[in-house]
Amino acid sequence: MKIRNKKIISGLLSTVICSSVFTAVPVIADDMFILGDISNDGSVDAVDATEILQYYSDKSTGKAVEWSEEKKQSADIDGDGEILAIDATWVMMYYAYLSTGDNKQISDIRTYAECIESLENIDFGLDMPDLHASQSFDEETNELSLSWKPVDNISGYKFEFFSPEGKTEEILNDTEYKITLSENIMTSDNTYSYKITPYVDLYDVHKEPEKWINEKVNPTKIIVDSAELTPHDTYPLYNIKGDKPFYSDTYKVTDADRKIMDDFAEEHFTPYMTNYDKLEYTWRWINKNITYASGELYKEIWNDSWVSACMVKKMGQCLQYNGGLAEMLAYYGYDVYMLELWTNHAEKTGQHFRGEVNINDQAYSIEVGNDGKYSGWMWFFRPTESSIAGIDDEN
Repeated sequence: MKIRNKKIISGLLSTVICSSVFTAVPVIADDMFILGDISNDGSVDAVDATEILQYYSDKSTGKAVEWSEEKKQSADIDGDGEILAIDATWVMMYYAYLSTGDNKQISDIRTYAECIESLENIDFGLDMPDLHASQSFDEETNELSLSWKPVDNISGYKFEFFSPEGKTEEILNDTEYKITLSENIMTSDNTYSYKITPYVDLYDVHKEPEKWINEKVNPTKIIVDSAELTPHDTYPLYNIKGDKPFYSDTYKVTDADRKIMDDFAEEHFTPYMTNYDKLEYTWRWINKNITYASGELYKEIWNDSWVSACMVKKMGQCLQYNGGLAEMLAYYGYDVYMLELWTNHAEKTGQHFRGEVNINDQAYSIEVGNDGKYSGWMWFFRPTESSIAGIDDEN
């Protein structure tokens, strides 16, 4: 979270820290003026605000009695070098704050003013739609665990959990939440979701972003993120055009391919993404950003690796689309393989390539369609019967 404070006049405050504790830095001039105490009577109250407003009014009409530099510094609450109506507002806000019974030092007023203003300028510095929580589920106890990356300089998290039974809301300081459900969500048709919103509370101001993590509990995501991984640099192609599938070829993930994927990850992924999030992002990105390379265009990529064609030249066909994602799956360590098939099996027409992944002996089909041509061909980790069941791929 980035907090941008206005520059303070040198010598009045060297550092302003926005937290629940004031930083007391007395500003006392030679004639004992202190910040906010314009009347110099030892307290900051409505009288001081009135003096500031009168000075501002008189000065705007050319009638102001000139104040000493020390008194001006005392009246310049926000430290911008000018005495304006906003300075009187800060005094009144601080006076109201003191009236609640708090006995902070008068010199704390600038810290208060700076922090209030900073809250209006809070930039959480994050791409909100790309934030995600890790999900895990214990099928023996039905305990769902959610965890997310901490955010600096916040007061807490508002956690909202939505289930068929209704909504549960809690205020959390931790970045993890566990709840025992009444059923096994891995086999249930019920929908569960959650929203996690960080917030900052400072004095009488509450600040939170417009949106934060807002996701469904996804059993497939849990499976993908909890899979045992063995990164590897080769993956096979199986031909399933006929009645019996057979091994056809082996593709290799080169050092150059890994460099391309690392560069892609650095540009597009956030620290908040799980493997499932990264793969899903890439799946959508390829769909939206790759030009279908028909005719002469295909000659520009026919000798490229799949990730080079997709992520560098941004061109391809089904082999590049699905192969590019398959390379990333292999790089991450998933048991992935490519399939060569007919889109119209009965007529043996429409040659096509797509990926399939095996996790815990369950096959999942992945299809990366093109956003224009074949735009309807899109699915991600769809459970399916294995396309290569019983195949002998010792080649």
